[in-house]
Amino acid sequence: MILSDIILGAPNWLIGVVIAAVAFVLAASWSYLTTRGLGFVKTAALLLKVVGVLLLLACLLEPMQRQTRPRPQANVMALLVDDSESMNATFAANKPTRHQVMSQQVASDEADVQPWRTKLAQMFDIRDYAFDSQVRSLDASNGLTGKGRSSSLISSIDSVASRLQHRSMAGVILWTDGNATDLPLQTRDYGELGFPIFPVIDDRVVEMPDLQVADVSVAQTNFETSPTTVSANITSTGITSQSVVVSLMSQASKSKLIQSQTVTVTDGKPTNVTLRFRPEKPGVQFYTVSVAPRNSDAEVTVENNKRTVVVDRDRGPYRVLYVAGRPNWDFKFMRRALGADHEIELVGLLRIAGRQPKFSFRGGASSDTNPLFAGLGKDEEETASQIDEPVMVRLGVKESSELSSGFPQTDEELFLYDALILDDLEADFFNQDQMLRIKRFVDRRGGGLLMMGGQESFDRKSMRGTPLGDLSPVYPTDGLSATDRALDEDQEYTWNLSREGWLSPWLRLRENEATEQSRLQTMPKFRSVNLVGSLKPGARAMVTLTSSDGEPEAALVTQRFGAGRTAALTLGDLWRWSMRTPAAIGGTSSATDLPLEDSSRAWRQLVRWLVNEVPPRVRMEVIPSQSAHLPTQITAMIRDPDFQPLDNAQLSLTVTTPEGESMEVSAEMSDQEPGVYQAEFWHQSTGGYLATLTAENEDGSFIGSDEAGWAVDQAANEWTDLKINTDLLEEIAIESGGQLVRVSELDRFVDELTTRDVPVTETHLVSLWHQSWVMLIAIACLCGEWIIRRTRGLA
Repeated sequence: MILSDIILGAPNWLIGVVIAAVAFVLAASWSYLTTRGLGFVKTAALLLKVVGVLLLLACLLEPMQRQTRPRPQANVMALLVDDSESMNATFAANKPTRHQVMSQQVASDEADVQPWRTKLAQMFDIRDYAFDSQVRSLDASNGLTGKGRSSSLISSIDSVASRLQHRSMAGVILWTDGNATDLPLQTRDYGELGFPIFPVIDDRVVEMPDLQVADVSVAQTNFETSPTTVSANITSTGITSQSVVVSLMSQASKSKLIQSQTVTVTDGKPTNVTLRFRPEKPGVQFYTVSVAPRNSDAEVTVENNKRTVVVDRDRGPYRVLYVAGRPNWDFKFMRRALGADHEIELVGLLRIAGRQPKFSFRGGASSDTNPLFAGLGKDEEETASQIDEPVMVRLGVKESSELSSGFPQTDEELFLYDALILDDLEADFFNQDQMLRIKRFVDRRGGGLLMMGGQESFDRKSMRGTPLGDLSPVYPTDGLSATDRALDEDQEYTWNLSREGWLSPWLRLRENEATEQSRLQTMPKFRSVNLVGSLKPGARAMVTLTSSDGEPEAALVTQRFGAGRTAALTLGDLWRWSMRTPAAIGGTSSATDLPLEDSSRAWRQLVRWLVNEVPPRVRMEVIPSQSAHLPTQITAMIRDPDFQPLDNAQLSLTVTTPEGESMEVSAEMSDQEPGVYQAEFWHQSTGGYLATLTAENEDGSFIGSDEAGWAVDQAANEWTDLKINTDLLEEIAIESGGQLVRVSELDRFVDELTTRDVPVTETHLVSLWHQSWVMLIAIACLCGEWIIRRTRGLA
C-alpha cells in the first residue's frame, strides 16, 4: 500500500481527530506511568489500547485507497482447450476422464456454467477455442468431441496469438495434458508471446496401467541370413514382470503373422525387441509391429500398442559389367553365385586372345583377320576382330548390339550399368578416354568399382598417374616389375576380418561371432596375392591376409570416391574357396555347410554392397511429417543419360493412402537446384502411404520410375505419454509470466486476476474504514489490553 494512493473521504474531521488522538495518547501514557507493575507489561497494554483507539478515530476520516482493476469486457481472456484423444484417459472405473472434467468446467451454458467462469466473464471478454491438429472456435454448434488424432499444442498457442494480436490480451487459460505432438526441435522462448499463459492441470495423480510400442526402426543390410532388422522399444507403465507378445505382421497379406516374440516387461524400463526377417518381395512394403499382454489386464488405451513400419527392399535388376583379361575360375564361380540372385544381372566381357603386331613377315595367304576366326565362314570372318585387336567374348548380354564394340565407347553406354568389375587387366587395355570414362562412372554416376587381383593387376604403370590409379583405394608399389608383383607362391595366407570387417554385415556369413570364427578357420589357404602399397587416406582395410611368417597384407580395401565407391581385392586365387569339398575340411554333407555355398553367398553380398547405394536416373526422397499441420515433403531427382540434372521432365506422382485411395500430386521444379522437383502431401489418416513416381522426357519417352513409402502414426504419437507433462506446462507458464493452476484452485485464481497487470485497466476507490478487518483489529487490540490489565493486576 502506497500513502499517495490513500484518500480521505472526510478531511474536515482531520484537525479534530489529530487533537483527540494526541490527547488520548498523552492521557493513556500518564495513566500507565502512575500504575504499579512491570514495565514491559504496561508498555504492551498501552500499545494495544493506543492502536485500537487510533483505528477507531481513523475511521472518522473515512480513508479510501485508489486501486486499478481490469476494465470489464475490455480485455480478452482466451480459453484454449485440448480436444485430442489423449484427454480421454481413464483414471479408474466409474471415474470421469480428463476430457469429462474439462468439458464440465469450461461449459458455457447457463444451466451448467461454473461459478469461476461466471466471475471471469464479468471481468473479461472470453474467447473459447479448441485444438487438436489445428485450432477452431468453440461454440454450441462446434463443441468438444475428444476425437482429435494429434495435439498441436505449440502451434495452437501461436495461432491464438496470431488471431488476437490486435486485441488487448489478458492471457490464455490452457486446458491440456501437455503431451504435445509438435514440440519444436530448438528451445522456444514463450516470453515473446506478450501475454501470460495459465495451464490448468488435474488434481488427480493416478498410475494408469499401459503398454505401448514407443518407437520402431528398420535397418537393411546385404547380410543374406537376415537382410531386414526391425527394432522395437516396448515400454510399460504400471505393469511389472509380465509376459507380453510382440508381433510383426504384413499389411499386404491380410495381417499375416511374420514373426513373434514373448518378452517380459518391467515398469518404467524400455525393453528392446529385435525381429529379423526376409521380405517376401522387393519394393516398398508395410508391416505392423504390435504388443499385447498375455493376460486380460485392462489398459488405459490400445491405440499406442502398434506402429506401422516401412521396408523398402532394393528393386533391381542391377546390372554389373565384368571385364577380364583372360578366362578364369573366379568368373565361373561369381556367375554361378549371382545366378541365384534375381536382382543382379552379370554381363561378362572376357578377352580370349590378345592383340598381335599388324606389321610382321607373313605369307601371301595371310589375312588381317584374327586367326581364331579362320574357317568359321565368310560372315563370321567379316565381323571378326582384326589381328591387332583383342578378341572379346560377351556373356549375358540382353541384345546383340550390347558391347558389340567391346568396352563401352560412351558415357551413356557405360552408365547403363550399376557396377564395374575389372579382373586381371594390364595397363594398355584401356586408352585414356576409357579410363576417364570409368572415373566419371564412379565419381558422377555413383557406380561401384571392384578391382580384382591377377597376373596383370595393380601394375605400377597402370596405377601411377592414371585415372585408374586415382580410383584405386591403395597406392601402387615402387620398384617392382610385373613378374615380381605376386608374392612368394610357397607362402600360404590366411583370410582374416579386420575390425571394420567385423562391423560390416556384408562380409559376415554367420549370425554371431563364434560361428563366424569357426567358419574362418575352415577357409583354405591362399597363395596368389598382389603386392600393393599403403592405403590411401579415407580407405579402410576390410580383410587382411596373414602369411605363415605373421606378416599381414591387405586383401580387400574399400573407399568412397565422389558419388560412388571403389574396392581393391588383391587376391588372385579366391577360386580356391569354391573348389574345396566338405571332406577336405572335415565337414558334413549338409548343403548349408558346403564351402561352395559360403563362397557363393560371399560373392552375392560383395556385389550387393557394390550396387547398394548406386543412384538411378529417377530417385525420390520423402521427409514424412507426423504432425497434421505440416505436410510431408516429397523430392524427386531426375538425371539424363549422362547423369546430369534434367530440367523440364514430365512427372506423374501418385500417392496411395492407407485406405487404398490414389491421389494425384503436383510436383514443381525447384528454383534452387537443377533437376530437382518438389511436392507436398497433407495426410489425413494413420497408416502407410505409398508414393509412385514416373518420369518422361518432353517427347514422351520413358526415363524411369521410383516409389517410396512412409508411415504416419498419429494415434501412437498422441498416446505416447499418459501422464500430465507438468515440466512443459510449468516452463510455458513461467516463461510467459503465468502460473500453473489446479482445478480445485480456479475460484481463488479468478479472484487474483484482478491484481495482475492487464493492458486495459480502470481506477476505483476502496473504503478502508468500511472493511471488516479494521473493526476486528480494533476490537482485538482493546480486548487484549483489557485481558492484560485483568491478569496482571493493572486495573
